[in-house]
Amino acid sequence: MLMERPRITLFGPPALQVRENRARFRTRKHAGLLAYLALEGRNRPLERERLIELFWPGVAPDLARHSLSQALTAIRQHLGRDALVATVTTVQLCAAVTTDLDALTRGDRAGPLSEPLQGLDGCAGAELAHWVDAARVRARNAARDALIDQMEQLRGAGEVFAVHDRAQLLFELDPLSEAAMTALAERALLRGDRVAAIRLLREHAERSQHELGCAPSVGLQRLLTRLEAGSHPPIGDVIPVPGARRREEQFVGRAPEMAIL
Repeated sequence: MLMERPRITLFGPPALQVRENRARFRTRKHAGLLAYLALEGRNRPLERERLIELFWPGVAPDLARHSLSQALTAIRQHLGRDALVATVTTVQLCAAVTTDLDALTRGDRAGPLSEPLQGLDGCAGAELAHWVDAARVRARNAARDALIDQMEQLRGAGEVFAVHDRAQLLFELDPLSEAAMTALAERALLRGDRVAAIRLLREHAERSQHELGCAPSVGLQRLLTRLEAGSHPPIGDVIPVPGARRREEQFVGRAPEMAIL
């Protein structure tokens, strides 16, 4: 029986889950260093001096090197002695670990996706904060793309309720996502709540105008206009996930059968 790999949480505060237990690190920097190694140091060795510049800026060199050694020892305590390949000048993470972002991009169902690397930008200097900002953007973009891909595949398979599940996660991650909003409007229509669908689409149009300075797509505006006019489009006509291939025979397009169910 294969043992489940330890999982590093990147969404929310950085953390490590080993089997059923959450690892306890003495300081936030230790968990943050592990997250940094998971994102930057699994495919290549990282310079020790660079790690010191990021996590212990302004600290006396001897003390900073000692602090780094303590952090690496803490990581080994949870992942094993062979978790790191460390030389006098470099460090590389080689443990068989996974992250919540890895799981999402593999197509696994994700839990709530809160802000990536929460609290890490305030535990050291400006350079680490700049890296955290860039890493958050990369993590959000990767998660967004993974969710849209899953929605496309699930819609193609006719798994409409699973599409809505992913759409909710996508909306929480990116409130400006049109793919998420149209799927959530579709969910409201399936529940027979046209008023909720109109409200969702209006709020999205207002957010797009206020935050992006532009109107939503023509397709979304057309859908909103039809709903406001009292026309209830067939469920299969609700805008699909961008890039998804629509099949002529889809269960979600059979309104009478859905009504019976």
